[in-house]
Amino acid sequence: MKVKSLTRIFVFILFVICLTPCFGWASIMLFDDKLRVKGSLYEFMIYRTKIPSEERQYRDTEWGLMRTKGTLELLYKTVESENLEINLFGFFQYWHDSVADIDDEYRQSIYDTKSYQGPFFDEDDWINELYADIYSGKWNIRLGKQIVVWSEVAMVRTIDQVNSLDLRYTIPGIDPWDEMKLGLWMMRGFYNSTLPGQLVFEWIWVPGDFEQIRTPTEGTSMAGGIVQPQGPEELRPRALGMKGLADEIMNDSRPAFNIRNSQFGFRVRGNSEVFMFSDYYLLD
Repeated sequence: MKVKSLTRIFVFILFVICLTPCFGWASIMLFDDKLRVKGSLYEFMIYRTKIPSEERQYRDTEWGLMRTKGTLELLYKTVESENLEINLFGFFQYWHDSVADIDDEYRQSIYDTKSYQGPFFDEDDWINELYADIYSGKWNIRLGKQIVVWSEVAMVRTIDQVNSLDLRYTIPGIDPWDEMKLGLWMMRGFYNSTLPGQLVFEWIWVPGDFEQIRTPTEGTSMAGGIVQPQGPEELRPRALGMKGLADEIMNDSRPAFNIRNSQFGFRVRGNSEVFMFSDYYLLD
């Protein structure tokens, strides 16, 4: 048994080494450097070296995830003058998990296969960010779908609670934050004051958009645990356990995209340029 386990580990390590260069990206400038185009394509895989016996009947392969993801980032400088600058920014994404395509038992065990395999949970999931960025004097206004980072520490989200996370495929530390967060349609403004401490006043208005946190989908390897009715495959309903039921309840109770369901946020940032403080500090 020990030799068999060591063999599996060796094969797995060799496999990972062979697939290490699974990430590619490119960046180009067009139209006299007014348009920047960046893109990436990468594959993230999970191969399970041990599957519990009670789960084996719902798995034809050891693959837990075969996620191919592509991103496209566009930045276009539309206006550049002494008193006004306007940029248009867009970040688009598409992905597909192939395990459900090659493993029939796995596909049958997943609750809501379509919204899991690609960006189909919401109609605008393929748009990560899309906004106009306007600069005029001390003011900066951003209008559109955005990702907000309210934290100075990458893995600490004490106040970084504006955007919900999509945790169906991975955990923090694997995908970058801006690809794990779910963008919201909002109006966001900054005022760079000349007050002591160089205070920056920031405000956010989300006019009714809402995104629930997305946790691993029922029946997938990321969720842990299987819920699948017995019987002929063509007669089986989709699996619905406690996790799936919670998702259904959350979906049914989500607030409508309506201005009456607006949310607001306010933030002040600054540094230590205040006469009464001799030590360095960060105001946030």
